[in-house]
Amino acid sequence: ISEARSFRLRLLDASAIHNVGMCYARLGSYDRGIRAQQDAACIADECGGARLAINARVYEAQMLTWRNGPGDLERASQIAQYVVGAAQTHLGLQTHAMFILACVQLGRGQVNAALEAAREAHRRLSDGPVEEWEEMIRLCFVEALIASGDQQGADDALRAAFESLRARVAAITEPDHRRSFTTRNHAVAQLLQLAEQRLGLSLS
Repeated sequence: ISEARSFRLRLLDASAIHNVGMCYARLGSYDRGIRAQQDAACIADECGGARLAINARVYEAQMLTWRNGPGDLERASQIAQYVVGAAQTHLGLQTHAMFILACVQLGRGQVNAALEAAREAHRRLSDGPVEEWEEMIRLCFVEALIASGDQQGADDALRAAFESLRARVAAITEPDHRRSFTTRNHAVAQLLQLAEQRLGLSLS
């Protein structure tokens, strides 16, 4: 962050804050992670960085859902609705918007609405890569199907997610990187655990 500020590049500063906020959340410090995403979004708004502004809000909503304190899900819902609207003019961000809407709705127990949004986000995976969101989108879809009672649909989606993960893991040649990807990425680890529990599948 200090290096970005030394160059007086406000969007680079915001991106660094956004990344640090994600690190805080992964360490369980949701309060600091949420504040960082709010700061990043504010700077991005000032500088016209629409992509970063939307992504920071997606992560803020996700962190609020993880924290799940008083008023958090209501705030996350407001953010998700805003993101869906903001993404209408940014085709590449619409998948992210549908994903976070599904996550928040699932957290609020709105299963039917969550499943609809999760299915749409999952469908959009075929349109192209979505950076680090793919496993989270797949996991959200599986969880929404389970919550809806569609066990066969959940298993089918889980099997597809597992095969996608198998291919990605096989492409990682460095053992330490492979281990980190499969154990430190929450969505990946959760999908692998579900695949073993429900389908008896494992990477070994």
